[in-house]
Amino acid sequence: MSSLRGRQIRLTVILLIIILGCIAGGIFLHIRREKMAVSAQVKQVSEAEMRYNALAGNTGASVVTNLLGTSKGQANVVFCNVGDTAQVVEVASAALASAGLTPVFFAEDGKASTEAMQAVVNAGYELELFFDNLADETETETVSALSSGVKTVMQVSLRQVNSMLVPWTPASTLPAAAMANDIETIYVVSETVQPQTITSLESAQSMVSGIRAGKIYLFELSGATEESIRTAATWLGSAMGDSQSAAVSQPIQIEADVAAEPVSRVYTTEQAVAFTFSGLGDSEELTGVLNALQSVQGTATFFVTRDELTACADDIRRILDAGHTLGISVAQGGMDASVILAELNETSEAIRSEFGYTGTLPVRQSYGSPSRALCQAAGNGGYTLLSQMLNAVDTSVARYTDAQQVLDSVMPQDGSYLQRGEIVHFQMRLFQYSKSVLGELVQKMATQRNLYAIRSATDILSNTAYTYTYPVPEQDYLPEVSNKIYPGQLEGKDAFQEVLKRYIGISWVNSRFFLPGFYSHEIQQMDTSGLVKNDANMVFLTFDDWGTDANITRLLEVLKKHNAKATFFVRTEYVENNPNLLRAIAEEGHTIGSHTRTHFQLSNALNESGTKFAELSDEELEAFKQDIAQSYQDLLNVIGDVSVDGKASLSQLFRPPTLAVGRNSLEAVLDYGFTYSVSGTYTAQDYKAESAESIANSLSRRTKSGAVFILHMSDNSIHTAEAIDLYLTEMEAGDEPYQFVGLSEVLK
Repeated sequence: MSSLRGRQIRLTVILLIIILGCIAGGIFLHIRREKMAVSAQVKQVSEAEMRYNALAGNTGASVVTNLLGTSKGQANVVFCNVGDTAQVVEVASAALASAGLTPVFFAEDGKASTEAMQAVVNAGYELELFFDNLADETETETVSALSSGVKTVMQVSLRQVNSMLVPWTPASTLPAAAMANDIETIYVVSETVQPQTITSLESAQSMVSGIRAGKIYLFELSGATEESIRTAATWLGSAMGDSQSAAVSQPIQIEADVAAEPVSRVYTTEQAVAFTFSGLGDSEELTGVLNALQSVQGTATFFVTRDELTACADDIRRILDAGHTLGISVAQGGMDASVILAELNETSEAIRSEFGYTGTLPVRQSYGSPSRALCQAAGNGGYTLLSQMLNAVDTSVARYTDAQQVLDSVMPQDGSYLQRGEIVHFQMRLFQYSKSVLGELVQKMATQRNLYAIRSATDILSNTAYTYTYPVPEQDYLPEVSNKIYPGQLEGKDAFQEVLKRYIGISWVNSRFFLPGFYSHEIQQMDTSGLVKNDANMVFLTFDDWGTDANITRLLEVLKKHNAKATFFVRTEYVENNPNLLRAIAEEGHTIGSHTRTHFQLSNALNESGTKFAELSDEELEAFKQDIAQSYQDLLNVIGDVSVDGKASLSQLFRPPTLAVGRNSLEAVLDYGFTYSVSGTYTAQDYKAESAESIANSLSRRTKSGAVFILHMSDNSIHTAEAIDLYLTEMEAGDEPYQFVGLSEVLK
């Protein structure tokens, strides 16, 4: 008996051990699954963050604010926030469908009840994401929240989440974060519909009349009764159907081959740059921007969306009261050209009627680059489409709180300055931790990286006294500069005799070491004085290479101050990056000549000290010919139509880089039609001078009639403008009345 009891006890213990083991195993597996789920979630977020960083703000999900012209718009969609129960979903989907409306369901934050989300999927409808609390999140938090929401919805729907819904026009952080999570489209809510407030057709029509067809309605299911949902769906369907029909009854015809070119730079010589802004919605930040513009006496262009006309009406009035101009900002994702143009026209009409605005209204995209559809819409509507050369604010600086740090990031302290006619765009509501940093950035950029007035882009565009077409049309070339540079112009002539007449050398280029290809007895006949003979006590200031606005504009100001004219021998390789600056030089009445396109030397150094040279090879000579021909064309493209006091600014004068020349290359210069190859009397080597005084003194000692001084306009010639000011001031105070003129005054 005791033995039987003992066996029963042992069996009981064994069973208890087995049960406890199963429980422990279950707990272990549950913990392991939880850890694996957390690990998978962490991995998913990490991968999304890496994709976000890789995008670097350069691309993002399409932001859709209008459904007309899209497949969804044609289906007359209402977007529904998933309710709390499956029954609410079933009632809403049936009621909306019977009213002729196609519902698309969105789960708020990806945290709606699983039962309700499953009901959406079972009914065969799309299930996407809705977020209404991401506006103040950091980049990392935004990416993480989207990743979590995507994962939750995918677990229910077993399909990729392609779109999301938000109640505000997003800053650029969100489109990039969405794209990092494979979300392609962000829909922006125009109107939230509370079913219990729609009790009649009249109330539905009243609501719909305030929001044009194609806009996006959020049907809020949470807290609504089944009866209110059925009633609202009936009346809303009727009201939206009437509005939709009216909207599509008169479609806008688009000519596909008519498209506006985005303007990122105004081709002008006016000393002005344009600041543009978009993204209203933070009045405090706007106050800082307006104060900054006032402090630098600047006027800017603020681009507004159709929705902002109502939401930000008071701020728009503040902008106009401060003397600034308006433009139209449009989200282009998911819309074709006819829909975009309809929105542009409607927004334009609303701006003029609601604010009494009479100025020109340029347009621009809300985010990213202008789409083909936007270009077509602007072109067909006669709108000027603006872009920017510099995007001053992007997601890479969104968390900065120091405006100087932002400025140094977007425009490093390397001597870079804004160019004449440059358009700079500032995205508002992007800085996450400071409402004052944008205004501070505007003020610092205007004063630390800029020499010019801040004016609205439309004012600069309309100032036709300074604007021009680039490239200059060939039919506008002046006769005295057109068809001048081409090969074969020495044919039938004694090439060496032409060299003797048309080569102006320099003292140290006086042997076969520096003049390869020429014989010693020929070199003895060639000019080494570097003087340009004249009977009017003329002195010739010449500037080589190329530079940026800071250096060249200061140089032009000095020359203008002293009523002096100079000759600029331009290395044209970089001119297309800043044609306005070259044209400004020409319009000041200075002579323009060629310094090759790529600083192509006319001979090859045979030693490191640069004291012995050889002629160009046949292959090099052909490349050189192409270079000098292209250099002249580069100049024609910018100043081929410029004359001052009846005289063309562009000349056929040429200066050889480094001043060392070879026979075959020098003859090629003259054969191509350049009138003179001009070296000079003295090269100041101002690019390595230690002070302005040393340059000015060296010029003073060598001043005499016919002197040709070789200086530079490059950015490393930091003392040149000041030196010329000192030198010309000294010359004006002297007894000898020198004239400072361009070389084309003598060398015809």
